[in-house]
Amino acid sequence: MNESKENQVTIFEQIKKFSIKSLYGFQTVIIYGLGARLGIFDYLYAKGKEAGKSGYVEDVSFTLDELAQETSLNEEYLEAWLHMGVECGLFEIDNSESRILKTAAHVYSLLIDRENMLYVGGNLSTFYLMA
Repeated sequence: MNESKENQVTIFEQIKKFSIKSLYGFQTVIIYGLGARLGIFDYLYAKGKEAGKSGYVEDVSFTLDELAQETSLNEEYLEAWLHMGVECGLFEIDNSESRILKTAAHVYSLLIDRENMLYVGGNLSTFYLMA
């Protein structure tokens, strides 16, 4: 069955699509790996466990200042890392307050909560080490 040429994806469209998706995937692995090595996700895990004593943790909210203070990381570099984390979909802006970020939907369960049966952070760490 021959599709009309109008419905076919051009090689340039496919290259663009593949390149962009690959770049976002690679950036996500790098951002996750750096966050794990620098202790950022350990802090968010502890904060989530504290907040989740009464039940399921959906997301963890935090400020840049709080994260910098608790992890002893340089605020300028941490802000750049967070911007990339937002672009990669790990974090999102919490619209309930100004200057507050939170983990994106299901990120706490998938990438931070090591006790969750759906946790895949270890797999991303392996890819980070190979990158």
